[in-house]
Order: sequence, then structure tokens, then C-alpha cells
Amino acid sequence: MDISTYFPKITYEGLPSRNLMFKIGLIKDLLKKYKIYYPYTVKDGERADTIAYDYYGDSSYEWLVCLPNNIHDLHSDWVKSYDDFYRYLITTYGDVETPQTTISHYKYTGVGDADLEFGRKTWKMSVNTFDNSTLTEQAGWTPVYVYDYEMELNESKREIILISNEYLNQINKELRDLSNA
Repeated sequence: MDISTYFPKITYEGLPSRNLMFKIGLIKDLLKKYKIYYPYTVKDGERADTIAYDYYGDSSYEWLVCLPNNIHDLHSDWVKSYDDFYRYLITTYGDVETPQTTISHYKYTGVGDADLEFGRKTWKMSVNTFDNSTLTEQAGWTPVYVYDYEMELNESKREIILISNEYLNQINKELRDLSNA
């Protein structure tokens, strides 16, 4: 079911459209009440609409894949395929080699086991701050290259959750009720 059918028709810049912002908060609240989520790992090249088709039986349930995962813009919020990732690097940095040799930031990797208890393993330092630090202050910091940072950022989008398809009829019913309210 196309979610836009639950939103009122409007005219926007002289064209017929749907007010997609109407009651979006209510829909998010509705989805939060369903506590049966399944973890899902997006395979290379998979899209939200293909996952919706495979899991919910209809590609128009793409919104049900996106909303629980706070995906608002499929271009920037969805995991890029291997090919799209390399195209992104070339478009953004001019080639693939530049991000592989350019430092994004430094991360603290510690100087011993004592650092683990302080959670310092997640600390970041900018390149400028690192360059202006003393050798003593630089101890325990490791460079993170742009390529690795971009890859980690992209891969973090691969793990999503899906609302159990057992609730599909109930969600549709509640959306119909919301649209009539």
C-alpha cells in the first residue's frame, strides 16, 4: 500500500500533490508501538523498495523499511552499493587514491589496557589539533584515512531493522484510521 494515499491531497506550486508532512509524527509513534523488529543486513545493491517487495510483498512498502530506520533521503541515508561507493569517492574526491592517502582524523587507540576502562577507544582528534600537538600528546593516536572513514560510515548503514510483516494488516488499519481522524 502506497503510504501517500493516507495523506490529504493538496496543490503545491500549481500541481496536485500529497501533504506528506501531515501526521508524520503520528505515523512514527504508531510504528514505535510495534516492538517486534528483526535485524536485517542490506546486501550489496539491495534497495529499500526491493527489500519491501521481498519482505512485505509490495515495493510500495518502501516507507516501512525507511521510517523505522530514520532514513529520510535514500541518496544519502541508504547504504551505497560497492559500485556506487566508488563512484561517490571519485565524484567527491576526484579519484580513489586521494581518500586512501588523506587523513580524515585521528582516533585514540590507547597506550595500554588501562585506557580500556575509560572508554577512550572512541575519542577523535582533528588533523589540525594532532599536527599542533607535542609528541607526548600524540602518543596513542592513530590516523584514520578518509577512505576508511567513508567506508565505515557507509557500512554502518547496512544494518537495519524491519517491523515484523505479521503487523502489516494492523499497521494499514491504523493508518486508515489516522487518515480519517
